Amino acid sequence: AAFGAGCPAAECEGPIVTRSGSRGRYLWIEAEEDSICSGYVSLAFDLEVPPGVDYDLHVTGTGCASDPESGSSIGGTGSDESIVVYCDDTTAIDDSFYVDVEVEHFSGASCQPWTLRVYRRGC
Repeated sequence: AAFGAGCPAAECEGPIVTRSGSRGRYLWIEAEEDSICSGYVSLAFDLEVPPGVDYDLHVTGTGCASDPESGSSIGGTGSDESIVVYCDDTTAIDDSFYVDVEVEHFSGASCQPWTLRVYRRGC
């Protein structure tokens, strides 16, 4: 979904994708601008981390910018991680992008899995 000048008003949507695991994992997702408006295109990645284990979240790809700017969220043991990737409004240009996502096991162990939720736009 696109957000911006000439676009219909919209709120965050999702999760549009949910994945879980107990080890590190790589994922790929594309944000496609399918609009005739000047669109702001955004994906939010929220990683729920179980207690006693440290998973970090990293993103790369063709997004224009990310928050945090480093493209990494490394909060420490038991800390949930979040990254938003986006491209701002540009007139008459396709602002689609793809994101390579890494859930990295840093340390610790847990019988509970991590859960990654992906949203359209920051929620």
